Amino acid sequence: MTNLLKSRILLDIAEAFPLFPIPHGQDLVDDVIGDDERSDIRGAFTGKSWNTISSAVLHQDSEALMYFRPHAWAYYLPAFLKESISSDEENDAISNMLVLSMRGRIKEYMALLTPAQEAVMKAFFTWLVNTHPVHQKRREIDAILAQTRQD
Repeated sequence: MTNLLKSRILLDIAEAFPLFPIPHGQDLVDDVIGDDERSDIRGAFTGKSWNTISSAVLHQDSEALMYFRPHAWAYYLPAFLKESISSDEENDAISNMLVLSMRGRIKEYMALLTPAQEAVMKAFFTWLVNTHPVHQKRREIDAILAQTRQD
């Protein structure tokens, strides 16, 4: 069942999230003079569609989720969802960053998603808590799930 659910979520990610328009420069992260991390994030993601970002970049730059502007967060979300579900590591950095990036912004971010995209998010977080019941961010995941559209 778990592999079938993973496969379904991965297919839903590909169907629900468009490849264009790709965010660039200021649309990606805010400029902060002397902030090398934001500059590195901009360099790693600018001009790249979400489905072309490598696993290595997603793991190395998972904190980008904390710095992305809202539309960039929504655009690159499927890359991080796909990588997290594919790696299947309990309490992996990507799933933790996904949860942390939504802290205090759940409604703002959910408003950027289509119903199909939100359904993918809900399926991902449901899969996460069902396969990793002691996930360190469980309380926050439950809060995210509580604020998604009900079926």
